[in-house]
Amino acid sequence: MNKAYKTATALLLAAVFLTLYIKAAKASDLLGYQEPEAHSQEEVVLYFRYDNSAYLEQETRVLSLMATQGLEKALVQALLDGPAASGLHSLFPEGTQVVSVLPEGSRLFVTLSGDVMKAMPNENITSEQGKQAAILRRTLAMAALVNTLTERGAYQSVQVLVINQPGLSNSLRLSQRYYLQNDDSIPPPLTRMEEAIITPGRAAAHMLSLWQNQNLRGFISHLTTRAQEGQDGQTLDTAALPLLKQFSTSQGSLAPDHSYALVMADLVLTLRDGQETTVSAFPLVLNRSQGVWTLSLPSILKLLQEAGV
Repeated sequence: MNKAYKTATALLLAAVFLTLYIKAAKASDLLGYQEPEAHSQEEVVLYFRYDNSAYLEQETRVLSLMATQGLEKALVQALLDGPAASGLHSLFPEGTQVVSVLPEGSRLFVTLSGDVMKAMPNENITSEQGKQAAILRRTLAMAALVNTLTERGAYQSVQVLVINQPGLSNSLRLSQRYYLQNDDSIPPPLTRMEEAIITPGRAAAHMLSLWQNQNLRGFISHLTTRAQEGQDGQTLDTAALPLLKQFSTSQGSLAPDHSYALVMADLVLTLRDGQETTVSAFPLVLNRSQGVWTLSLPSILKLLQEAGV
């Protein structure tokens, strides 16, 4: 009898513990608790510099987050790590670290290390042209930061703080010295900069400007052929390429699957014999190649044919 009693008691205790465990597990699910080593996958949109242009391009990436890791800090770290696509470029100096990312209402406070104030290896601010290029890069860096962090609509603005910021100001808030101004004043918090995001029309204008400025190597590097265009093996004879005197482009329209876009272009060309010709309302095709806009080679060849080349 005593043995049966002990067995019954043990079974009862086991049932009680099991019930409590199940309830605790359900409670942790309801509270959103995860073990510290647990990971989640988040598809995010990051912004990087498109080629050497004045615009940002989107890069879609899947981030692996630990349960104790905030998404916003992971986004900033991904920006600092740089892009995966070959046609995009990082905007932050090597060594820049994200110290913290803290929300306060609709605003995020992002604290970066003092390395963010440094120049990039290829920057030379001793000339006016080099200084303006550096200011553009720094402006795009802040645009990439705020656009990435406001992409989901959860936050309206971003205040950047910098540790060991040079200058006379005692504030941690990013000063105008970041933009190479001899000024310790504090600009307002960053808000989303839609004007810095590339569109098909802006991408077409950037690539056509390479042609116009006779950067033919850069221009040719942006030419691709989609499989659907079915004209592999075609090449562009740069020796016969006319001079592009002036052009204008429309904003462009996207294909339903976003794999290509159509931009209307007006161009004035000077042929090799000196004759000037105009091509109006030409439907220029842009391809989406590895997440980056490129010009359709068959479309450019058709344009040249239209111009009489």
